[in-house]
Amino acid sequence: MARELVNLYTQGNTKQFWVEDDLLYTKGRRLFVPKWDNLRRDLIREFHETRWAGHMGQRRTL
Repeated sequence: MARELVNLYTQGNTKQFWVEDDLLYTKGRRLFVPKWDNLRRDLIREFHETRWAGHMGQRRTL
């Protein structure tokens, strides 16, 4: 899927996706993260439940 979106961008056939610094972006300047295995879940966990994120999950916050 991601490769197809990059190809569409390269061919000039989409305005919803674009490439900057080798990263694929979509509307709202959001980074596109493909559905590869558990990549999305792992990224959310990494940026949401680590010490550096400022909040260690719902149960610990309560």
